[in-house]
Amino acid sequence: MSLLLLYLLLPQASATSFSGLTSLPVVRNDLVLRYRVLTDRELNAAVVAGRAGSGSLRPVHRQRGFTSWPARPALSADGWP
Repeated sequence: MSLLLLYLLLPQASATSFSGLTSLPVVRNDLVLRYRVLTDRELNAAVVAGRAGSGSLRPVHRQRGFTSWPARPALSADGWP
């Protein structure tokens, strides 16, 4: 699979979904079933790795032009928010 084809498939999946993981069936159809680039297990591992991150490290831009870092939730004694 060429990078150009991958570049065209991923925006198609994003454009046809509304939020979150709703683009996953489109990505699975293209990468696992149609082109057989990945297996289901590899796609699942990629999704888990992508969702396991702590989030964005970029500053959040507010309406009036102020920039601040995203607030971290306070953790309780057992480590859960």
